[in-house]
Amino acid sequence: MSDLSRPPVCSLPTWKQALRFRLDPMALIDECQAALGEVFCLRLPGPEHWTFITSPRVVRQLYRQPPGRVSAGEIHARFLGSLFGTDATFCLDGAAHRARQRALLPLLSQAAQDPGIEVMVEMTTRRLARWRGRTLRMLDACHRLSLDFLLRILFGHRRGDAIEALGDSFERLSTLGARSTLVALPKLQWNLGRFSPWGRIVHQRERTRGQMRALIESAREQPEDFDGTLLIALLDHPQHAALFTGDDALIDELMNLLFAGHETTGAALAWCLEVLAADERIREHLRDELDRVVGDADLDADHLGQLHYLDAVIQETFRAKPIGPFSSFRRVEEPIELEAATGRYRLPAGDVVAYSFSAMSQRPDLFECPHAVRPERFLGGHSTSQEWAPFGGGGRVCLGKAMALMELQVALATFMRHADFALVHSETRIERSGHLLAPAEGLPMRVGPAAH
Repeated sequence: MSDLSRPPVCSLPTWKQALRFRLDPMALIDECQAALGEVFCLRLPGPEHWTFITSPRVVRQLYRQPPGRVSAGEIHARFLGSLFGTDATFCLDGAAHRARQRALLPLLSQAAQDPGIEVMVEMTTRRLARWRGRTLRMLDACHRLSLDFLLRILFGHRRGDAIEALGDSFERLSTLGARSTLVALPKLQWNLGRFSPWGRIVHQRERTRGQMRALIESAREQPEDFDGTLLIALLDHPQHAALFTGDDALIDELMNLLFAGHETTGAALAWCLEVLAADERIREHLRDELDRVVGDADLDADHLGQLHYLDAVIQETFRAKPIGPFSSFRRVEEPIELEAATGRYRLPAGDVVAYSFSAMSQRPDLFECPHAVRPERFLGGHSTSQEWAPFGGGGRVCLGKAMALMELQVALATFMRHADFALVHSETRIERSGHLLAPAEGLPMRVGPAAH
């Protein structure tokens, strides 16, 4: 292994790589993939090389590394811990990560079943009644819908004013921090007082954590007000004391769940609406399926299992509309070897390696006519293969995958049955939003009555 070298490195000056990755990461990654192959390195701020993988075969090798060879918690904590805390499943490794994963996965999966579906139908229908006849920044509206659903799952509804205030506070923290340039530049996170750029974010973070702490204390004092919530399930978990070393750890977990759940799901929902509004053929095909499967009935879990074209629309939107330039970060703890079409490479300890699902999904050898939006390509089984992996994979696949997909299914089915969405602009640009990518200008859309 020692005779092998790193993958080929982008030849641009380091400062230009960093600038382009900040402003237009997908263009840089696409150019590197075309020039250097399916595994290549960038030099971004920091001491390490960043290796990007755009091949499902190579990413499988990454996921199959022996325990301890690669880690993820430290690199996640470095880029998001300053906002949402470092004692969360997302930021842990080894036995601590596995223990939290075992505790949370069944709870989040259960939330995606019948009770969660009923809540999402009710919230989406109520929200839609307020949207009709208006022009909205649909990205903001979808973010808040997803956030409010998660707050309902976490805290219930009986402390409505306190939960609404927490939602307002968390959304402000996301706007100030998670969607800002500063979140991606740890060296510029200087707290120079409440009215400095990072100081404002720190103040909002502490305000949000204080509101969450008050709800946790209320749940201990009056658990009946939080009956059936994820918070009560975690507080009553038989291993709670081992899983969470105090309320700060529990708050870190809840903060990360809210961020990871609503920021990405809200963006995905907005992009799905953009796809449907932009293509009458896709829109009408989906409405035909909804009429055939659901008709005038109330949407339920049995219907969702039969809405195959709806699933295909969601899967194709993830493929065609990037939410982030990369996923599945790993930090190399011991040297690893990867075999790509262009050769075998050695990644030394200390390097970072990431899977670029967005770049891989534009490969014509994997997806015919990749720039065309064709949900039909996912009616043939692509969704079960490594080629479709927006939720990551291996031992760190997204814990909220089932819940996110349920949210998207229910919201889109409800929207298409009861309203019509029209784009204000004929073309939708992509812009950077913190670590993620989002439709520019918040995706302005007009909401009207259903077309049929």
